[in-house]
Amino acid sequence: MPALPSSIRTVSLVESLSVGANLMLGREPRTRFGFLKKRQLMAEAGAFLRDHGIPLDPRTPRRFLPFAYRQMTEICKALMGDVRLSSWTNRHPR
Repeated sequence: MPALPSSIRTVSLVESLSVGANLMLGREPRTRFGFLKKRQLMAEAGAFLRDHGIPLDPRTPRRFLPFAYRQMTEICKALMGDVRLSSWTNRHPR
């Protein structure tokens, strides 16, 4: 079993991109000439959101989402990858 990295990985998303573009960031479908396949990108992101019952439109720019939906976008992005272990903390003081 490989050792776990000691560094903390923070998912960072881009406020100016849509939910779908953020979810596929780093995994964007491209043509053989390197052009972005935007329809396929939105279809894949939309299918993931629908399949998991997430009430987000992949075309919505992330900056227009309430805070809870921004967090939901980060969680979805993490779940779309090859997740083996995920640790979430609540940073709100009590």
